[in-house]
Amino acid sequence: MCGIIGGIGNNIFDDIKQGLYRLEYRGYDSVGISYIFDNKIVVKKRSGNVDDFFNHYSQNVNCNLIIGHTRWATTGIANDINAHPHLSFNSFFSIVHNGIIENYKEIKNELINKGYAFKSDTDSEVIVNLIEKYYLDGNKDVLDCLKKVSSRLIGNFSIALIDLNEPNRLYFYKRKSPLLVGVGKNKNYLASDIYAISTFCEKFIDISDDDYGFITSNEVFIYDGNGLKKIKYCKQNFEYVNNDLCGYKHYMLKEIEEIPNVIQTNIDEYTKENNRYYPHDLLNKINEFDCVIFIGCGSSYNAGKILSRLTDCLNKSSFVFVASEWSNYPKIYGKNPVFVILSQSGETMDDIKCIDILNKKRYPTILLTNNEYSTLAKKSTYVLPIFSKNEVAVASTKTYVAMITVYLLFIFAITKDKTILSNLRSAIEAINDIISRKNEIRNIANKIKDLQSVIFLGRCYDYDICLEASLKLKETAYINSQAIPSGELKHGPIAFVDDSVAIFTFFSDINTFLATLNNVEEVKIRGGNIYNITNKSLKTPNDSFACMDTDLRVCALVKSVFAFYLAYYTAEYKKLPIDKPRNLAKSVTVD
Repeated sequence: MCGIIGGIGNNIFDDIKQGLYRLEYRGYDSVGISYIFDNKIVVKKRSGNVDDFFNHYSQNVNCNLIIGHTRWATTGIANDINAHPHLSFNSFFSIVHNGIIENYKEIKNELINKGYAFKSDTDSEVIVNLIEKYYLDGNKDVLDCLKKVSSRLIGNFSIALIDLNEPNRLYFYKRKSPLLVGVGKNKNYLASDIYAISTFCEKFIDISDDDYGFITSNEVFIYDGNGLKKIKYCKQNFEYVNNDLCGYKHYMLKEIEEIPNVIQTNIDEYTKENNRYYPHDLLNKINEFDCVIFIGCGSSYNAGKILSRLTDCLNKSSFVFVASEWSNYPKIYGKNPVFVILSQSGETMDDIKCIDILNKKRYPTILLTNNEYSTLAKKSTYVLPIFSKNEVAVASTKTYVAMITVYLLFIFAITKDKTILSNLRSAIEAINDIISRKNEIRNIANKIKDLQSVIFLGRCYDYDICLEASLKLKETAYINSQAIPSGELKHGPIAFVDDSVAIFTFFSDINTFLATLNNVEEVKIRGGNIYNITNKSLKTPNDSFACMDTDLRVCALVKSVFAFYLAYYTAEYKKLPIDKPRNLAKSVTVD
């Protein structure tokens, strides 16, 4: 959560402004900037999103050094005072911070006893005041102050720091929260996401944990525990970056309708000759692994449920865990397991905690991510990029589908089962059919928009689809929804079924069709509003939407698109902020 950006060089303001818009997906509770003007540090900040901020502060700033921030509130409520940047007590320093300081209250009390006063409730203001205290105590070397402060802080933090007395330097420190340096033409940048500065920079520098230093307009200095480091630059391909709505009203709608192309792109990338994405040692070792354990959060966890079922064809046991649960209660199955980590951003803190545990125990890991240059990518044994291009809407759609697609292609690389490719192509055809009939789904959304409760029912793969359908409706339409294995309905949940509840039932498997149909009848006679989502070959007269027939292994790719449209149109009818749902952010970089 939260987005950091900073820059130094002539007329840097416009670049930082554009970067703040690109970082908004990381947090939109509040926005702010600080810079040096007339020998003072100026701080401008306010609650709300980036548009709100620049509509209020409409005048461009002529400055050569600036830091900016988009916030997702963690410590301290979302208001103007708690917005970043924060100014130190004596106004010598200004800071933007991403992460959480676990022992900030202890340090804050120490500083209050030393005469410091605080304006905000944030842990971030503690950092900048502690830096200033060490500085004023006699250590006028800011780098030494950063080292000393970092030894006191418990938690994760990336910071960008302005020093009033050093207007030609922009300082930084990184621990666990993402931060990188971008190198431009007589301008240098800091950012928590490469996407924020990709159009300004020719090359980039990954900052490792507990690295610190400063940038000038044409130089970069990075230090670690051993002193000044040798800079290692990397170039990266940004052809995939496209932040244009292309005529769509919302990014979520645009991204839903990009799904067929995402599936095809992954087929093309992973089946071309000599592709680099399947390291030979991984394919050679796969038979040695006796268990596959999937770890993810949110939609990535839901995708993991599908991937676990797909693993059955490899004759290996598999398990799925929520990352935040596994990191606290690690479970290892099998004598020689491999762990598959799922993260669209590659920066998910819960996943990072898991992979750190796994790396200490030296277990092999495979990462499925949309960011092959991320923190998780650097920590993983193998990386399988999911080629979704940039996903802006907070609610994941095409990245969920891409994870399933890439894992199916991974199975194809192992088994050489060509039916997988034909099944994926048939899924593309079926999804295009749904896209052409999206107004039918919009009509269904209109019927449920005012309901307080929705139930999604299904068995096996269909239950896994229900998990994602329920999550999407919660995220975008703020409707209390549940995913229930249809056979479990009679074991409790049926108690609250009446005519105020909508029940969506997914049918994909002929083997469970009749049993699930019986569950629907149980709901129907109790007054529930029934919506059956089926395959055409399983269609009954009372069905609400029938998808083209596809293999069971790709049913989640197809029917998830129905679920995405349902959530989107329900939220649209309710006039909700679809791309930026309340209380959520795209990249979750805190515990």
